Amino acid sequence: MIQSIKLTFAGKEIEFSLGLGALGEILEKTDLSIDELKTKVERNPFKYFPILMYYSAECQCELDGKEIDFTLNDMIGFIDDSGAMASDQLSKFAVAFKDSQDRNVPQVKEIVEEAPANASAKKKLIGQTM
Repeated sequence: MIQSIKLTFAGKEIEFSLGLGALGEILEKTDLSIDELKTKVERNPFKYFPILMYYSAECQCELDGKEIDFTLNDMIGFIDDSGAMASDQLSKFAVAFKDSQDRNVPQVKEIVEEAPANASAKKKLIGQTM
């Protein structure tokens, strides 16, 4: 199931994709690694949240077989008109986006297996999605 969130800006309902595909597209279109993207969002959320939201909406439109009907500049305007960085809609997106990253990024967990009396314990790493 693709994760998404619907938010309303200036009376316009926009659906934002939050699945792995959207995250991959955002990384591809920004030419950033996940760590670089996180750093840039932390350092300059004024620039990068609108970009994240625009590409997320664009990805959802592609999934729905539609053309996106607004630009990145329009997205910036929607955010500004709804209260800029204090916008409730922006806050909802930020929480949903972070939650989707936490759910979709595998966590590595070390498990120690019991070994027979004459052998040493074996360690193996298991990827676990949180």
